Amino acid sequence: MRKPLPTTAVRKVAVIAHSARSLRRYRGGLMRELAARRHRVLAMAPDVDDALAAEFGAENIQTAAFPLEQQFAGPFAARRTDKAIGEALSAFGPHVVVTSGPRTAMLGATLGRSAGAERVVLVVNGLAALGVDGDAPSGWLQGSGAKRRRKAAIAAADMLVFHNPDDPRTLMAEETMPADKPFVVTAGSGVDLAHYAMAPLPPLAGGLVFVMLARLAAGQGVLTFAEAAATLKPKAQAARFVLAGLPSTEPDVVTPQHLARWPGAIEVVPSAADVRPLITAAHVLVHPSRNEGLPGAVLEGLAMGRPIIASDIPGSRLAIDERVNGVLVPPGDADALAAAMESFLRRPDLIPAMSRASRAKAERLFDERTVVATMLQALGLQ
Repeated sequence: MRKPLPTTAVRKVAVIAHSARSLRRYRGGLMRELAARRHRVLAMAPDVDDALAAEFGAENIQTAAFPLEQQFAGPFAARRTDKAIGEALSAFGPHVVVTSGPRTAMLGATLGRSAGAERVVLVVNGLAALGVDGDAPSGWLQGSGAKRRRKAAIAAADMLVFHNPDDPRTLMAEETMPADKPFVVTAGSGVDLAHYAMAPLPPLAGGLVFVMLARLAAGQGVLTFAEAAATLKPKAQAARFVLAGLPSTEPDVVTPQHLARWPGAIEVVPSAADVRPLITAAHVLVHPSRNEGLPGAVLEGLAMGRPIIASDIPGSRLAIDERVNGVLVPPGDADALAAAMESFLRRPDLIPAMSRASRAKAERLFDERTVVATMLQALGLQ
C-alpha cells in the first residue's frame, strides 16, 4: 500500500464521473470541501458545459469535458475517450484521482494510474458500472474482456469505496478484488440534509402522486414502473404516476415507443437540475432500479420525508425499513410494484408517519458530511 499523502500541502485532485449531473449531485459536497481546504480540483465529465463550468468556477473548481460515445462499444470510440481523458489528466497533473460511474469508473482508475497520480480512488456506486452482471449499462463492459478490465481497474486503484457491504464480497468471490485490497463502505454519496430539507406532504384528498426520478433506461426500472402504473390506473383514476426522466445514452435506453405500450399510464416530465420540486409534489417516491450501490434518488427522497418503494437490492435495503418508511419489492416485478403502490392507495393515512420515519433515517445514517469525511480519509487528505 502506498504511503498516505501529506495533508498540509496543496494537492491536485481530479474527480471523474459519467455525467455533469453526477458531479453536481453526488460529488459536489466533496469537491467543495476540497476547494475550501485550498486543494486544486478538476471536475471531469462528458457533458460539462459552459453553465456548469461557470458554476464550479465560482467555487474554485476547474472543469474539463471528454467524449464518451453512445454505447461505447467500438475500439475507435474507446481510443478516442482514452486519449481525451489521458490528455486532460496529464495537463492537470493530479496527485489524486477519484473516479466513478458507468464506463468512467474503470477508465479513470487505469488512466489515472498511467497519468502518474500518487493515489487512485475507485468509487463503486453499483456493480453494474463494472459490468458484473447482465444489467451492465454498456456493451463495452460485457463479454469476455469485462472481467479482465474490472480486475485491471481494481489493481490500479489504491482504495475502493463501496456504497453497500455486499458489493465488495461479490468482487472477492469472483476473484477480481483481492481479499487484502483496502476499501471502505460509505452511506452512498450521502445527502445534503439542509438542501434536501423536510417538505410538507401534498394534501391526500386530491389523489396520491407517485414520482420516479431516473435515467430513461430499462435497468433503472422505468418499464417496470410503467407496467405497474398501467395495472393500477383503471382502478385509481385520481392517482398520478409521474416519471421524471433523464436522457440516457445507454444501450437499454427507454424511448417513447417503449412507453407507448401503456398509453396514459404515466406522465413523463423532464428531470430538472433541481429535483426538489418533483419530490415535494410526491406522496411516495418510487425507485425500482435493478442494480445500484445505494441510489441517490432514494436518499434525496428520504431526506425530504417521502416513503420509498424500491427494489430489494443491497443498497436500498440499507435505506428502507419494511413498512416503517417504505416497501421493498423484487427487482423487475411489475405485479409486486403495483401491489406495493396499491397498499399506499388503500392506507394513505399511514403516509405521514412513514414520511417522518424517512427523514429521521436520513438524519441518522445518510448525512453527506459524514460521507465527505470518510472520502477525505480515502483520498489521504483528512
